[in-house]
Amino acid sequence: MLKNNPNNKHEIDLFDLASILFKNKWKIILSIVIPIIIIYGYTSNQIKNFTASSIVKPITTHEENKYIVFNDANSFDKVFYNKDNFNYLGDDYEIVESSDLKYHMFFSITKELLYKSYLEILQEKSVISDAIRELNILDRDIYIDNKTYEEAISSLVSKIKINAPYRVKGHINPSLSYGKDNADIQVTFNDITKWKSILAYIDKEINLKVRNNLKYRVDELLKIENKKKQFQIKDISTRIENKLIDYDRQTKNRILYLKEQSELAKALGIAKSTLEEQTFGNQKTLLLNVKTDTPFYLRGFEAIDKEIELLNKRTNKKAFIPELLALEQKKRNIQQNKNLARIQKSFESSPLNNSDTFKAGSIDITFTDVVYHNRNIFIFVLPSLFCFMIVIFYIFIINSRISIKSYKGKKI
Repeated sequence: MLKNNPNNKHEIDLFDLASILFKNKWKIILSIVIPIIIIYGYTSNQIKNFTASSIVKPITTHEENKYIVFNDANSFDKVFYNKDNFNYLGDDYEIVESSDLKYHMFFSITKELLYKSYLEILQEKSVISDAIRELNILDRDIYIDNKTYEEAISSLVSKIKINAPYRVKGHINPSLSYGKDNADIQVTFNDITKWKSILAYIDKEINLKVRNNLKYRVDELLKIENKKKQFQIKDISTRIENKLIDYDRQTKNRILYLKEQSELAKALGIAKSTLEEQTFGNQKTLLLNVKTDTPFYLRGFEAIDKEIELLNKRTNKKAFIPELLALEQKKRNIQQNKNLARIQKSFESSPLNNSDTFKAGSIDITFTDVVYHNRNIFIFVLPSLFCFMIVIFYIFIINSRISIKSYKGKKI
């Protein structure tokens, strides 16, 4: 209350001020509490944003061991560098003596390969866009056209961060702290149920894509190697046919030559060989003492005619072609080689052949780390402070008017 002393009319009695505030305490309290309650009720109905982080894990060693049979079946020394196989080198087939080398004909399936393949597809983010469309995460009806809808999807996808591990198959990612073994996927979103459904979708789709890629790769490599095998067999068969053709041609030419020599021997009356034979000492070595240009008809027409007769009677040509046996052995070895069939069988028994059990990696959805964003305290403080100041101002105005009226009443 203002003092009645004219000299102190502009001074305020602190005791009276405290008394005024105490009398209006409920108005002051309500001016603070009511805005807080209203704002809290309003914000409680609003969707709260959160930041979620999920670890992307590789397969376990136990799951990796399921590929041991496949990896062993297509190892290099059991496919190409096996003595039963032959490489085509130039104009001849040769055995490659390198069975000590160890390499895989196709590729070795390890958890590093699977994990890297998983992360490559994840980092492309196209599977995330597909998940948003398929699961209708963004309501298509609220967008004016498809372009706007796709832009909204792209905007959401761009907010999703995929942090690669420190090492993936020996390659270092220097942007990450040392010791980070697994990748993770992070996002700021407003619906945890929808986000987990996105994670489940992309985990399933990525594993399916990795499996299909590897399966296609194995199938194509098997086709290529089977074609190579057939080409080798065909090439050897062609060489065998050529050997038989060459034999027929050589035999025909030989017979013509022998007939000429026989005619000469008959004309000269040489029935038996006139070539001189000598035996040298203890070596008991029979040598023909002839020169390289000694006429063949000197052997006598009886021997020459007998050779012609034998050549005409031959029915088994293959027995008289020295290289033919080796070629047939090579062809048989290639035909009977079962390595590709073993690879196919080991592939069919591996998780690659079963979409239900195959895993290249997985997103740990169950233990997703979710941190909700706290409400800004200024949302509550500023309105309450504003209302508090208005109420205080109102109280003093009302009290001043009452004091003035009271003072005038006493003066009269």
